[in-house]
Amino acid sequence: MNQVPEQDAVAFRGKGSGGPHGLLVLAFVGVGMLAGILFLAWLGSPRTEPAIGKPVGRLDLRPLVYADQPFSEQDLTGKITVLHFWGTWCPPCLLEFPEFAKVAREFKGNAQVQFVSVSTTQGPEYKLEALAAATREFMEQHGADVPTYADPAGMSRIQIGLLLPGGALPYPCTFVVDQHGLVAGVWIGFTPEGMHEMATKVKSLLESDRK
Repeated sequence: MNQVPEQDAVAFRGKGSGGPHGLLVLAFVGVGMLAGILFLAWLGSPRTEPAIGKPVGRLDLRPLVYADQPFSEQDLTGKITVLHFWGTWCPPCLLEFPEFAKVAREFKGNAQVQFVSVSTTQGPEYKLEALAAATREFMEQHGADVPTYADPAGMSRIQIGLLLPGGALPYPCTFVVDQHGLVAGVWIGFTPEGMHEMATKVKSLLESDRK
């Protein structure tokens, strides 16, 4: 029986295992595949906004269009509130607002639900007359009469922004707040299905309140 010389045997084993470098490559490949699998699992898993379950914080909103009285965090208690931040200067907001107004009409007349629209500029609003005129013109174009407010000093937006990743409020941004003043849902930016999801959340809160 022919025997493989020891030095050839070592070389042979090296070819089968890839040697130290081969093992290192295999290890990196394995880690990469595992990371990829975990990333795909993360993409497919539900993710919760850090704001969920937290109180909104202080609100200091002033009536602007189709609203008569100021609105504060105390007005959240006892009702489901949809709080929508947008602006006529914001292209995604202009795409989303008609859908928001449509959902608001769907729940109009339901005493358990209130829709609060906050029209903004890109900074503090010192000239509410100009903001009101631009807001009313846009809303009239879409047949919307949602009670709309201003946040003159921007303090409400600062408080809301602290609940979100990055600590700032993006636009558009919609919150569903439950009857206890706690955030139940957050929709950041415009997506085609966003307002449908928001309406579904409102309905689920109504159903849970009846039980």
